[in-house]
This record gives sequence, C-alpha cells and structure tokens, in this order.
Amino acid sequence: TNMPLLVKFCGDGAMPTVISSGSEILVQLHSSPFSVLCSSKLEIEVSVKFETEKSAFMQRDRNRCAYIIDANRHKRHGVIISPKYTMPENSSCSYKFIGSSSHDRVWIYFVSYLSKSVPKTLIVDEDADTCFSSRLEIYDSHDRWPMLDFNDGFDSYPMQFCGEDNIPKMCSHAADFPPHYNPGRPCRVPSESYLSSGPTYALKHSFYSMLDAIDLFKYSHFVARYEFVDTRQDGIAIGRTECDRRFDSRTAKGGFISNSKNVFLYGRGGRENISCAFHFVGLPTERVRITIFNLKLSVSDSENMCETNYNSLTQRYQCISPPRVTKNRIASLSAIEFWESHSSTIGCLCNTTSVDRSKKFIFDSLVSNVKLIFSVNYMTSLEDFNDFNFEAKFEFFNSTFCETHVFDEHQGISPEGSIEFHIPQGRTNFTSGDDFYHPLRCRWQVKSFTEKYLYLHFSGFEIHTDNCKEGMVELVFIESQLS
Repeated sequence: TNMPLLVKFCGDGAMPTVISSGSEILVQLHSSPFSVLCSSKLEIEVSVKFETEKSAFMQRDRNRCAYIIDANRHKRHGVIISPKYTMPENSSCSYKFIGSSSHDRVWIYFVSYLSKSVPKTLIVDEDADTCFSSRLEIYDSHDRWPMLDFNDGFDSYPMQFCGEDNIPKMCSHAADFPPHYNPGRPCRVPSESYLSSGPTYALKHSFYSMLDAIDLFKYSHFVARYEFVDTRQDGIAIGRTECDRRFDSRTAKGGFISNSKNVFLYGRGGRENISCAFHFVGLPTERVRITIFNLKLSVSDSENMCETNYNSLTQRYQCISPPRVTKNRIASLSAIEFWESHSSTIGCLCNTTSVDRSKKFIFDSLVSNVKLIFSVNYMTSLEDFNDFNFEAKFEFFNSTFCETHVFDEHQGISPEGSIEFHIPQGRTNFTSGDDFYHPLRCRWQVKSFTEKYLYLHFSGFEIHTDNCKEGMVELVFIESQLS
C-alpha cells in the first residue's frame, strides 16, 4: 500500500488512539513467523467523526497535507487549524497564501498555540534540538508565485518556533470571539500579529518522531486567522502620506476612483479616524466633474451628527451638523475647489447610503484644482471599508463658455465698469454632451483697494428658496478681511 504509516504497536495493552485524515484507514495485523498465536486477540473500537470541509476556502495539494489559499479562488479571510488527526513521524503540513495581485499582503495572527518541549527525562544531550513534538516555520516572499517547495522562492531563513519557550506572536484576546476571531480590540502589527512583505506567505508545521505514542493535538496544535490586505490605491502618492493621491489631466482625462481597502487605515486595523484626499489637477482651461454612484457612509441614528441637504439655490449638496459637539461622529465625502487664494466647497455628503447606481451625486467645479476628501471619525474596532466606502468617476473637460475673470483694481483697471454675459443657445459644456441638464456655472471676482467700498448693482430682485425654482440665479459672496 502507498498509505503512510501512522503507528506501530507491539505487545500487550491498549494501542494509542489513531485518527485518520480522511474517510478511510487501513489496519494490518502481522504475526511472527517463528511463534504461534496462543490466546492472542485483537479488539478495535471504531468511531466516526464529522469534520468541516476545508475546500471552500483552501485547496489541498494531492494527498499531501499541503494547502493553497488563493485570494482569486477562495475567501480573502478565514481560519486555519492544525491537524487534529494522527500524523506520520517526520512529516509536515504546509499552508501557502497567494494574494490576488502584487498589491496584496497577508495578515496572520495566532489565536492559540501549543508545542510541548522535550521532557527532562528524555534529554540525553543538552545541546541537542529540543523540538520534541513539532516545529513551526513562517516563510515570507516578495514574489507572487513561488513554488510550493519551500526551498524555492521563499526566504532562506524563515522564522522558527519550537517548544514552550519559543512561541510566535500571540493575539490571545481574539480567542474570545469565535468562530471568526474578530476581536473587540485589534490585533496590532507587529506586536501581536504578522504582515507579509509581499503577496505570498507560508506556514510549515513539522511533526517529529515519538508521535506514534501520544495524542498529537494535546502536544502540538495552533489556531490562526488570516486575511488578505489590499494595499492598492488609485492615482499617484503625494509625499509620504498614507492615502492622499493625485490625478493629473496630462496623464488621463478621466477615470474611476474608490476609497482604500487597506484594513489598517480603519477601525478594525487599529485606527479611530481616517482622512484621505484625492487631488485633481487639470490645465488652466479645464474644469473637474466628480460623479459619485456608490456610497456608504451611514452611522447609527443615535450617533448621527450630520445630515446631507440639497440646496436648491446653489444646486449643490451640503453637510449640516450641530455646532459645538465634543465628539462628532461623522462619515463624509466632500469636494473643495481652490482658486487664486480662495477655496470653496462644491459638494458634501455625510451619513448617507446609496447603493443604487442609477442615483448619482454630481460635484461640478469652476476651476481645475479640486480636492475630494473622504473622512470618517470615531470608528469602532469592528468597522472597516465594508462599512464606509464610495465609488466615483472623475472627468476633466474644457471650459468654453464663461472664463473665470478677476477684476482687480490693484492691476490698474478702471474703478468702475460692467460685467455682461449672454448664455449661448443650445450650450453644452462637457464632451459627453449631457451638460444641458446640469446648471451652467460662471464666476467673476471683483477686488478693490482695502480702504474703499465696493458697490454692486444687479438687475432683478432678491430671491428665496421658494420663489425662484427655475431660471438664472445670481449669488453674491462677500469676503471681508480685517487686519
């Protein structure tokens, strides 16, 4: 037979308990050719135990105790438990984790770990290897597809653990949260858990001699939770910031963006707050349009300190929150445009959920420099990118209708004058051609000397929200700078 030998037993007494790794096991009885079986007997007690099928989240390599956990084919997180069945002496079990891309990292923490040391009565040479029952090795790799053979592709010097005094980093408090072991307090890196340097990671659990006389699970076992962490981010990194990104129209005139899915930026990874800025920089003649079509920023009603309001005058979304709140739990997505030395919010959404892709939130700028800020405050240790997220499309387009003018008296222009603007018939601002259904926005800035007053005269009448629902609206913003 090609089956591995699990245990040999000779003489009288009870045979050690043997547990098979599958649904079949072979027991052979051999008699001595030079003796007669006299008053000998063999009695075997057999029981059947059902185990959870592992194929849902890992792939077994042939008949070996070797498993492959591929993020492209299996779950991105799960729990691995060392064998509960009898292992042949000098054998091993291996677990290889393969990320879905080069941006994936493997996060592992041990919920429990046991490896008995050599009993003092069995130590003959004090300098001998003290691994009595097993050895655990952790291999790291920068490559995505190293061979399953640990001699090829992995680090030459893996982390090794053996005996009761040399154990891996533990996150014992996670044991209070079975079966998924998501603890109320995050398992910190690097004090309580491991994070790979590349998309591939591996564990090797080796079993040594003398195991044919003991119950394996009482002498060597572990429970560990793994998760593939996606570190991919869109755009170009800005300095050494964790999640601030830049998008330049000279590189692409449009594209799609979303929030980072790196768990270590959220509550479950140990962070209470997150703030990521997406910078859109276009040519001077361009503007920016951001369309949000998938959004999840909800917090519980009892903690809701912000509401999204649509202003029918400005035709923009606003975030409204009560003043002087000490612990303001807000999840928001806001857009700010920068022009000259000024900045203004062109849209804000908070504590809102919209998974209907037909419902879209649109932020239009008047300039080519826009910053989109994704921010969440006071996250709990169980919240992550599954609780707060967004997907959006951005576009750079040429502004052909109304140029942004500055009338500055400091530059020698006349102390008085007029501004005229005529809307072209059948106007369209965007390359997509659907801008007719969106408001046409133009802006002029008038600057006078600080010691002078500025008088503005408009044709029309003062309006309120309910008496001007259609037509042209002129909004005047006055800035006062007191020295």
